[in-house]
Amino acid sequence: MGFFRGLGTVFVSILLIFTVFTASIGVTVYSIMLYPDVYKEALEKVDVEKLAQEKIPLKDIPIPIPPELASENLKKTFFILLSDVLAYARSDKNELTFKINVNQDEILSFFEQQAQAFPVCSANQIPFENGEPKCRPAQIPVKEFLITVLEQKNFSIGQISNADLIQVWDPQNNRAKLRQYVTWFRYGIYASLLLILLLVSFIWLLRKPSIKSFARTIGINFILVGSMLLAIFFVANKIPITHLPEGFAELALSVIDVFKEAILGKILIFGVVFVLIGVIGLIFSFIKKDKLEPVKKVKKVSKKK
Repeated sequence: MGFFRGLGTVFVSILLIFTVFTASIGVTVYSIMLYPDVYKEALEKVDVEKLAQEKIPLKDIPIPIPPELASENLKKTFFILLSDVLAYARSDKNELTFKINVNQDEILSFFEQQAQAFPVCSANQIPFENGEPKCRPAQIPVKEFLITVLEQKNFSIGQISNADLIQVWDPQNNRAKLRQYVTWFRYGIYASLLLILLLVSFIWLLRKPSIKSFARTIGINFILVGSMLLAIFFVANKIPITHLPEGFAELALSVIDVFKEAILGKILIFGVVFVLIGVIGLIFSFIKKDKLEPVKKVKKVSKKK
């Protein structure tokens, strides 16, 4: 019976070590990658205005630029948008929107200039072919022609001036898939925490009534998990970051360093805490004395002569 109890304890301990290790990594990734704090710190390392001017020359775009997308406001706008995306992925927000407000008069003026640039229709020329404008009838005012074109495209100035860019950037609703994946990931963490409690309970059932044996087994398991996490911390700190994209090497390195420091910092905390729990368990197992079962007295039966 003792052999099977020992074998069962080893098997459950292996499962416990793996589950605690996996749950620790899962909690670390979830708490860092799905909350905006580390992203905010990473943004401080990036000159968003300069990067936008190099990669997205907004000044060269002929349409009116809303204040949210102005170069001096890009960092703030990006952080707000990122925070909303992360909150939506965590299911803390029911709906994800990103609306920009552009002055309607500026948009109307812009489109009127574009309409004015259309060539005037010659005699017997059809202004529209397959719904696309080809020329502007001379007898129709520019503004009226513009309204006709927008109606053909099912657009209105109001829609453009208060557009939801999320619908433009993600027409296939991939954000809902991201939200579902994150939900499954969170449920996986919850399940692993519940499994840890069950495995600890199984070890107690296998080791009882000896509290010393239970504490020693749990202590060894947590020391092993903590040692594995500490090994990851020390090894990962020694691995150099290479193969970065050209043109973004310096930028990517600074951002990666922020996330690397945050993730490894939390892994270090988990590792130290688990080792301490394990050491406490071992110390307890050495100083704790199990209660001895009372010895039953056997009455001597005298032989009759």
